[in-house]
Amino acid sequence: MIGVIITSFVVLPALWHISGGTYGSIPYYVIINAGIIALLLDGRKRTIIFFLYALVIGGLIVLEYQMPVREYNSVLIRSIDFAFACFFVCFPLWF
Repeated sequence: MIGVIITSFVVLPALWHISGGTYGSIPYYVIINAGIIALLLDGRKRTIIFFLYALVIGGLIVLEYQMPVREYNSVLIRSIDFAFACFFVCFPLWF
């Protein structure tokens, strides 16, 4: 349980910023970590951790949208990148 919490709320958010945010490969690890949470936890613990995890990842996406880690050529490209990240990261968390 401690390992899941540390990975979900310390390691992945730190790596999100270090690797380039939504442009980096961390969104893939978010899905893998969500699967690990689903396998290791059950009942109320799983629901609470998934809810907090979705809030943290959603917060990272919003924060990065306000202060991008990398430069974008246009607002359209930036919006498409973040829309893809929101769908790719947040949608699988609810299943």
